[in-house]
Amino acid sequence: MARQLFGGGPADWTFNAVDGVAGVDDLAQLAGGQVITFWNLEIGGTQYEDLTDSAGTPITSVTSSTGADGRSVGQIPPLYGPDGVDRMWAQAGTGPRVLMSAVGGGGGSVDPEQLEDLVSRELYDDKGVLLVGSSFGVPTPVDSGANGQVLTADSAEATGVKWATPTAATGNVLYWTGDDYAPTALKGAVDVPRVFLGPVDPDTVDGVVMPASDWMVSWIGSS
Repeated sequence: MARQLFGGGPADWTFNAVDGVAGVDDLAQLAGGQVITFWNLEIGGTQYEDLTDSAGTPITSVTSSTGADGRSVGQIPPLYGPDGVDRMWAQAGTGPRVLMSAVGGGGGSVDPEQLEDLVSRELYDDKGVLLVGSSFGVPTPVDSGANGQVLTADSAEATGVKWATPTAATGNVLYWTGDDYAPTALKGAVDVPRVFLGPVDPDTVDGVVMPASDWMVSWIGSS
């Protein structure tokens, strides 16, 4: 996967907090010559060391400009991150880390460890598991339903949704549940027009009685 370009933009600068300026503290002042390292997490984690400068030379960090290179003081020069990484946490010296996104929004894949900081991969413990919000910022896993079931809104559920077998459509309509057509009562109703919705030819399904007149049955689907 391709490396993504970081830095060099209007938001990419290093600052120091300065106190006592006209009686005001914590004013931001551009600070050049700051060594910046890049990490996969905001706190802890692993440092990214597979970086290159804009010319492709391998580096493990960058230094914000002092102005001697033609850039403005404090500007973070362009660099390329590791293959497939389009977001990194940047740290100047021992200061707090800030999230940097690749120029143009990137386009590579996100390191799984970056997602782990937001949503634990352990929540996805089986095939078909979905994550839904049970409350603000709280993802809750919902196991997959049975064949033929659909995800339905239900305010009585803690997650607000549940898997349920769909009810029959209005009129003489039968739907495929995954192993049969339902409702069962309509399978033998040869005296009314019926519509079968599903991927299986109803004439091949046990219990389905076909009428003498073809116009009495419509099958929407394909085998």
